[in-house]
Amino acid sequence: TFQSTLTDYSANWVVNGLAGKFVNPDTPNQYLQFFIVSNDANTIKVWSDVESIAGDGDTYHIFDYHLSSDSNCIDRGDPDFNPDANMTDIDGERRVVDGDANGTEIVDMGADEYYRSPADFNSDGIVNFFDYALFANFWQTTSDVYDLIDDNNYIDYNDLDRFCEDWLWQRAWAKAFPFSYGQGMGKSMGLGMREGLGIAEEILPSASAKKPQPQLTKADVVELIKWLEELWLTDAEVRKMISEDEWLKFIESVIQSIKEQR
Repeated sequence: TFQSTLTDYSANWVVNGLAGKFVNPDTPNQYLQFFIVSNDANTIKVWSDVESIAGDGDTYHIFDYHLSSDSNCIDRGDPDFNPDANMTDIDGERRVVDGDANGTEIVDMGADEYYRSPADFNSDGIVNFFDYALFANFWQTTSDVYDLIDDNNYIDYNDLDRFCEDWLWQRAWAKAFPFSYGQGMGKSMGLGMREGLGIAEEILPSASAKKPQPQLTKADVVELIKWLEELWLTDAEVRKMISEDEWLKFIESVIQSIKEQR
């Protein structure tokens, strides 16, 4: 796909603040708008050969067609609309999702289909160490905000598993290579597999001893513990948000919580 770079030396944009929006060169008799992939302070990168349309000194307009969280267009489309399996919104995501989180999927009005990760607690468009710190601070408490699994109890390892699923989630128009805790973690710097399995054996008794809960398996628990340890060891921003003592207490609490619920 062809990529063009447009420059406005008088601009002072926030880096990637325009990502996902559209630029329309103010050129006579042309009405095309071009998707903005990224930007820095005074340049915009777009998909398409804009340079063949826009000339030096031409004016331009920037438009944003994404729905805000309080938009009246969310889930206000045709409730009987059944899109083709390959149909997507302007970001290439599913055409119909439950944008207002009421349990019913209805298409949104417009070209964008609104979705926000429930793990994005601070609503900044990405699930990262800020959300992790908030979540950890509410561990084993009751909270309508941080209880990701609606099971009418306190925040526990099932909520943690759901949080990890959305780790590094970003709004579609701003992300590059999204992945969850089960993908792209690289070499583990945390527990060795033998140690991890030992802890999992201790945490998860056999099915004959206690009725197993279907949400997490032994392998899931091993991955969660490894991922949590690797996250703190490898991410300097996480260490700024959570001290070593706080982090160790959190991990110990996770393990203890799992023991108590088995």
